[in-house]
Amino acid sequence: SIGLPVFTIAMGMLDGLNHASTWVLILMISLLAPLKDRTRMFTIAGTFISVQTLIYFVVLAVWFNLFALINISRIIQMVIAATALLAGTIYFKKYIYFGQTLSLTSHEIAKPGIYTHIRKIVQAQTLIASILGTIALAIVVQISELTYTSVFPALYSAVLTLQKFGTLHNYGYLALYDFAYMLDDLIILAIAVITINPVRPRERKYPGLLLSSSLVLAGLGIYILMTLFLVI
Repeated sequence: SIGLPVFTIAMGMLDGLNHASTWVLILMISLLAPLKDRTRMFTIAGTFISVQTLIYFVVLAVWFNLFALINISRIIQMVIAATALLAGTIYFKKYIYFGQTLSLTSHEIAKPGIYTHIRKIVQAQTLIASILGTIALAIVVQISELTYTSVFPALYSAVLTLQKFGTLHNYGYLALYDFAYMLDDLIILAIAVITINPVRPRERKYPGLLLSSSLVLAGLGIYILMTLFLVI
């Protein structure tokens, strides 16, 4: 009832806010800020965002074409709905026990290595070397996240497949999702470039994000199940 464009933006933003790439970007900006060089900050951090955006669009396209290829059946829709409900439950559990459990996400495990890599990028002798290092870092971070953050793009791609749009419409919506996914990073970069100050996240807002994600995922799973039973 809210319309697919608004749904696309909402899903993309929730997906983007949950990703560890934002933490990596903030760390990168915090190390670049003392240099007081807007051009260097914009170039390096902008490269990181651009590569992330491109890779994620490919990920979305792969999920979409996979669902389009297998021609989603009722059984697959039930699996998708169950996945959404399971993911919603996991996010809700994290919300309830926030700060009491050990995080095993890839960015937490790889923090020391990521920090060292970013320092090498910032301290590189030439801008070209910094850019190449940034591209490599963006690829590694994005690939490592796919192991535990595929639920949002997979669910959205499945919903989009069910709409039966033309090719241009489908890829237009994937691009809109991708933009919404990177919107928080673009805002962070804009603030940092304008102020030449590091942008630090407010951890107290994170539990609310987990709750929002759990409600959206659970609601999406219920919606898909209701659609199936109404059709039956």
